[in-house]
Amino acid sequence: MQLTLASHLQREYPAAVTPDELSADEADDLSVQWVLQQQAHLGGQVLLLYLTARDRDEHPILDALQDTGGVVTTTERSMSRSGWAGGPVLAALPNLKSLGMLGDNRRTSALCALTWNFEAIAPWASAVGAQLRGADSDTAPAPAAGDAVLERAMISVTRRVNMNNTLKAGFEKSVVVGALQLLRDHHHVLDAGDLYAWALAHGWPARRVAELRDIVGHMNAGKNPRIPRDVHRDDSYARWKDPGDFDRA
Repeated sequence: MQLTLASHLQREYPAAVTPDELSADEADDLSVQWVLQQQAHLGGQVLLLYLTARDRDEHPILDALQDTGGVVTTTERSMSRSGWAGGPVLAALPNLKSLGMLGDNRRTSALCALTWNFEAIAPWASAVGAQLRGADSDTAPAPAAGDAVLERAMISVTRRVNMNNTLKAGFEKSVVVGALQLLRDHHHVLDAGDLYAWALAHGWPARRVAELRDIVGHMNAGKNPRIPRDVHRDDSYARWKDPGDFDRA
């Protein structure tokens, strides 16, 4: 049974990523081609974003893009002062945090991640269905929370929390941590990467997704976060386990 949330919760945009088997020049060239194609289709201004200034070394193909008229080149720290008006983004050597930030930015019309470490950003690629540039497979595999019970629990959590509030305090912490503890007590595997990808694909803002990943990571490291109060009903797990009960809830 495939469970999804309403599509209006999801922020959708064209996305691409470079797999590790490409050479540096191939990855640079395919990324530039893709982002210029998106600009031709969607309009807007191309943003070439480096994580740090140190990452700008020895990229002649990206240097050529940078010299193209109308392309804004900057680093993550300086992005707010770059004057970028919005459009397709080529993120050079990004991390999950920067990709989440760019995905949440309404000015981002398309996003290409140029990486030499695909595994490090695989949860993002999976969440957004990124096209694999130059690879045999068209897109990154779709995210899954792990199993049907865990996915129903995550849907329940998503419906209850206010994404404007941190997950590390108050009611939101009680909902998220309480649900994860229930799942762990019933021997479900909590994979931080899988849950990150699932939450991002289901409309969670990047800050909350990062908090969820941190919480799961701490729990998997043997820590047991305290919750302000128990907000889950005695039959919560039973409802997550029974599709019929969950659908009627």
